[in-house]
Amino acid sequence: MLVLDKFPIHIAKTNRKSGFNDYWKINSQGIYNGAVSKFTRAIVMENIHNYIISSLTSQVRGFKLTTCVQLQLDIFIPINYGDIRRKKDGTISWKKADSTYIPDNDEDNISYIWNKAIKDCLTKLKVWEDDNLSYCRGTSSLIHFIDNLEDRRIEINFKTIE
Repeated sequence: MLVLDKFPIHIAKTNRKSGFNDYWKINSQGIYNGAVSKFTRAIVMENIHNYIISSLTSQVRGFKLTTCVQLQLDIFIPINYGDIRRKKDGTISWKKADSTYIPDNDEDNISYIWNKAIKDCLTKLKVWEDDNLSYCRGTSSLIHFIDNLEDRRIEINFKTIE
């Protein structure tokens, strides 16, 4: 199992050499529905990839898949993940949901961007030759609710395909 511990909720959508960057809340809907330009999307994905690669490099040292797998993502987030905001000063605004809170996020808006980026990074890290059907035949994801935002993580597991 590989783990992305305390994964970012917001990522820089600008790479300014001076001044402050603008940030974007990581979700699939916003990046693939045309809400951001192709240039901004490229910066966002580059920054997500940089985060994943820096987090996984030591975990994958010596790890090489030679069989076809199904990627399994377990994503641990608070039930009110959609309500998390980033303030201008860079701090995160979040408070625990009350017992009557009903989540309205779509699972794929949370998981798809991580699914795509993780597979790309596993290829860059040479965990497998490529993320094509010879090495990865599919992905499943499951959202788990946690009580504390600091416990957020993505667990990456591999199920061998016979």
